[in-house]
Amino acid sequence: MKNIFNSISQNERRILGLLCLILGLALFFYVFFALGIKRSYSRSGDLLSAVQRDFQTAETITAQKTKESQKWEMAQQDIQELRDSHFYSDSEWMKELRIDLQHILEASRIQHARKKFDYVVFEKEKIQKVNVDFTVTGRYVSLKNFIHAVESFQKFLMIERIDFLDIDPQGLGIKLRIKLAGYHAIF
Repeated sequence: MKNIFNSISQNERRILGLLCLILGLALFFYVFFALGIKRSYSRSGDLLSAVQRDFQTAETITAQKTKESQKWEMAQQDIQELRDSHFYSDSEWMKELRIDLQHILEASRIQHARKKFDYVVFEKEKIQKVNVDFTVTGRYVSLKNFIHAVESFQKFLMIERIDFLDIDPQGLGIKLRIKLAGYHAIF
């Protein structure tokens, strides 16, 4: 090996030394900088993967929340539709409720006694409930027609309670106390 170095001239030794120095600097740069950059790149890739997973999770949650929001909007529309079509809502609502009840009673052909009205306000729901207590007398078929007319009525009129007061043993008549509820939307 000494013979090889002895056969090289001084200029060639300087060039070889310079090339070894450049090779050493390149190796030093690779070991300390390039591998660090590679590790940093690898960590950045892992971080990017984690961020992408978080983004996909957030996107899924956003889609679920959007669907939920749409369902709530549809529910609000349904509530508004119910308020508009099934609740008494105008300024003459009590008069309208009395007229509707009178029409149902007359159509059913049953006798009724004086009606007692009682009011309850539900502030949170923005609804006023009207309880109507009265007694009716009639045949079974007429009372059945009355109950059906109330249950199928477009507005919210509901029979809350029926008490049997008297039953004619010959089947000519039944006397009932009825508690009916009507609802008024407060806007």
